[in-house]
Amino acid sequence: RDSETLLTTREVADALGVTPQTVAKWVFAGRLTPALRGPGLRGSMFFNPSDIDGAAIGMTSPETVAQMASA
Repeated sequence: RDSETLLTTREVADALGVTPQTVAKWVFAGRLTPALRGPGLRGSMFFNPSDIDGAAIGMTSPETVAQMASA
């Protein structure tokens, strides 16, 4: 995991074809878990590519998300 580059909320949203607001809703609903979260209610969120389970969300495969991170 140490070699993974963390994805921003925007990068996750773009990879899954949704808005950053949808990503935030998924975090609130427990469908996604950020690897790091900034302080406060609206703190920035960062995600491990391997934690983005696109298949469960029904948008894309985790491999596609990982490819987006390395692009």
